[in-house]
Amino acid sequence: MKKAVGVLVLLVVLLPFSQAATLVTVDLPYLTKYLDQMGLKYETDPEKGFAHMIMVGDHGNYDTYVIANTESALAFIVISDYMTVKPDHRNCDRVLRRLMELNWKLNVGKFEWDPTYGEVRITFTFSTENGVGYDAFKAVFETLTTTADEYKEELERLLVGD
Repeated sequence: MKKAVGVLVLLVVLLPFSQAATLVTVDLPYLTKYLDQMGLKYETDPEKGFAHMIMVGDHGNYDTYVIANTESALAFIVISDYMTVKPDHRNCDRVLRRLMELNWKLNVGKFEWDPTYGEVRITFTFSTENGVGYDAFKAVFETLTTTADEYKEELERLLVGD
């Protein structure tokens, strides 16, 4: 009995250490391996922790970043400068309403708007504390770029308006 209790105590003490040893740090090299597997061309800024590429779609070119933040255990995919909607633009309210509708509808990604500069971007955030799988990363990346391309013309038409 004492032997069984001793083994149990040993397992309880060592189990957290064995789990910690299997955790992977999701940093920029980790994510760029996925970009390589996807056959994408990109440039990196290791100091700032991001990879940058231009994704080409049927309706536009999309300024895309993959960002690793090891301190916060988060990774981001960002399509920046998707469009510009100045706060004083006559159709700003119409475009923002549509962006909110899309955010409600979309399962992956969200549209964000910076009222200071009018930048609209599309983002997705991964928690990386337990790693990020290749299939999940690829699916989200492709969904974001497809979503950007799918709604680009509609949103531009709303901005130009009547």
